Amino acid sequence: MQTNINMIKLRDFQLDQVLLKLYRGLSEIEKIAFVSAFLIGFTTHLVIYTNRLFGNHDIGMVWRNYATVQTGRWLNNFITSINDGYILPLLVGLWISLFLALSALYICKILNIRKKLSAFFIGSLLTTFPSVAWTNLFIHDSANYHFGVLLAVMMNLLRMI
Repeated sequence: MQTNINMIKLRDFQLDQVLLKLYRGLSEIEKIAFVSAFLIGFTTHLVIYTNRLFGNHDIGMVWRNYATVQTGRWLNNFITSINDGYILPLLVGLWISLFLALSALYICKILNIRKKLSAFFIGSLLTTFPSVAWTNLFIHDSANYHFGVLLAVMMNLLRMI
């Protein structure tokens, strides 16, 4: 009997079930680092995401139509496609918080953190560092830069394996 790809039901791929399974697989330290980084980082920079006035550098980037691969930003098209090409500061802020929270989780794995307070400080310091706030002022590229931080941390995690 042949398996038809159309026979696969959507209920088999429920996003909430996948995320719940991933969340249950994390240790308590990793959960603390992730949650603290996401919540503290997002609330810290919420004023930038909700009260953002476009400057001369951002106004032309409300909808992306500039060179990406030609200027060396190879993954820029991938990150931009998540937002469907538009710069929505609140949505970009959610992606930034997710990227930095995952980075904090992986940093705790790399450094083999055992104390809850240390995991909390790693998550909160990573997301509230002044360079993160400065990068958020250039909202059209900040998701790309924070995705780069996540990739760098993941590369160090892969080196440990």
